[in-house]
Amino acid sequence: MYTDDEPDEPDFKKLLTISNNGFIIIVWKPIEILACLLSSYYYAWILAFGAEEHIGVPRWSIIFEAIFAISMAINFMREYIPDGETVPVRDHAKIAKHYFKNGFWTDFIPLLPIPWALSFLHYSKVLYIIKIIRIDRGFRIFDVTKVLNAIKNFLKNRIERKIKENPNIGEDNVIDHNNIDQLMITNYCLKTFKLIVTILNIAYFLAMFWLLFCQVTEDIMEGEGHDVGEEGESTNKDYFLDYYGMSYLFGIDGDDEGIDDKYYKEWRAAIVAVYFSFTSLSTVGFGDYHPRSNSERLLVAFVLLFGVAIFSYIMGIFIEILGDF
Repeated sequence: MYTDDEPDEPDFKKLLTISNNGFIIIVWKPIEILACLLSSYYYAWILAFGAEEHIGVPRWSIIFEAIFAISMAINFMREYIPDGETVPVRDHAKIAKHYFKNGFWTDFIPLLPIPWALSFLHYSKVLYIIKIIRIDRGFRIFDVTKVLNAIKNFLKNRIERKIKENPNIGEDNVIDHNNIDQLMITNYCLKTFKLIVTILNIAYFLAMFWLLFCQVTEDIMEGEGHDVGEEGESTNKDYFLDYYGMSYLFGIDGDDEGIDDKYYKEWRAAIVAVYFSFTSLSTVGFGDYHPRSNSERLLVAFVLLFGVAIFSYIMGIFIEILGDF
């Protein structure tokens, strides 16, 4: 009998097409987002300190890059819903075309092994910036709207189960008000938590870029002309790293520290840099750590301007949250 209905897709095509609400996406999406966050922190550390062998490379790099390669493969098989429509597209050619137009290159370029291929360059670690851009996707884990929707669905399902057990609960206004209060409090807590995490992330990445900037400018301005004291420490105090005793971490002077000791002192330098970036962003400026050279002062001047803007914005949102509460 003739019918206008389209023929069903072959079984193998159905198997290769991944549903947005399917088990694979539900399980894999959190893994991908978490990998975006952790890899960005990890590569930012390498950006500042280099010497990947001290923190488990290539093991972690291989794990992270394998996750992102799998994510790209999934995106070539994942259905999508065109704007203004409700029916998902499951044709593989159309899915691939849509992915090439929306997100393929931002996924593919960071996946390229550019930092390792150009490792012979003096500052090849600067190329890790390419991989840090994944942090944008990582911040999706802090999407308050999606988290609230998930909580609403959870509460809705729980209430529906209770109503099935006891139909009288459906008429109880007290439970409805309690659920609304829970959602409002959760909303305020999530927004506050997101602000705190945003501040900490800005401080961390700024700290890693600050350490890189200090290394590059000190190398450019001084080159091989560092004076080294009897204990192997640089005696030139015109730069941040020299003045606060961190220049040996970056091979600027001739200190031969053991790997374990160097690893410990990298953490100390990172804490100092994060503390310095946080106090600079907040424009508190206690003065215990401060820029030494003109190039460092120039950068910090821009950081202070940026800090005024970002903290004013964040405090405005925080005051708005308190006012609504």
